[in-house]
Amino acid sequence: ASSRCERTLEGHTGGVLSVAFAPSGRLLASGSADNTVRLWDLTAEDSRDLYHTGRVQVAFSSQVERLVTGGGDGVLRLWDGGTGAPLWQVEAHSPYVQGVAWSSAGVLATTSGDKTVKLHEAATGCLIRTLEGHTAATRMVAFSSGGRLLASTSCDGTVRLWRPDTGDCLAILPEPASDVWPPGVAFHPRLPRL
Repeated sequence: ASSRCERTLEGHTGGVLSVAFAPSGRLLASGSADNTVRLWDLTAEDSRDLYHTGRVQVAFSSQVERLVTGGGDGVLRLWDGGTGAPLWQVEAHSPYVQGVAWSSAGVLATTSGDKTVKLHEAATGCLIRTLEGHTAATRMVAFSSGGRLLASTSCDGTVRLWRPDTGDCLAILPEPASDVWPPGVAFHPRLPRL
C-alpha cells in the first residue's frame, strides 16, 4: 500500500529467477541460478534450501502449500511447502525447464528449449499431453484463473493461446517488440473464469 520496502531477503549466491507466494502468504519460494530453491517462512524469518540442478523456476498451488519447481536438469519436482519434503520428480524436458505454472484445476504446465509446452498432473507428475506449434524455445507460461486457457511465449516472437483440456491452439498473437527478456505473460484476474 505504501510502496516502501518492507524487508529484504538475502541468501542466494546466484541471480533470483522466479518467486512465488503460498496461498496462506506465510511462505515465499525463490528459484535461483545457484541451483537452489529457497523456501522462506515469512512469519519466523527463516528459510531452508531445496536443492536442484541448474537454474530454477518455481510456482505454488493456489489451494494448498505445494510447490512445483523446474530447472536446468529438465526435471520437474513437487515439494511439500510446509516441510520441504520432496513428493515426486519426473523428467519433463530436454534440455531444461524454462517456465512453470500451476492451474486451479491441478495441472502443471512447463516450457523448454525443446519448443514444447508440456502438461502434467499435479498429483502424480504424469504427462497429460505435449503442446506443439512454437518454432523456437518456449519461455513463459500462465493459466487463466479458471484454468481453461493457457498462454505460452516463445523465442519465435509469438504468444499462443491454448485449450489445456484438448490441446487445441486457439490463437497465435504476435509478441509486442520489447527490450524486456525473457517475455512474461499473465491473464487479467478479472476476466471471466473461462
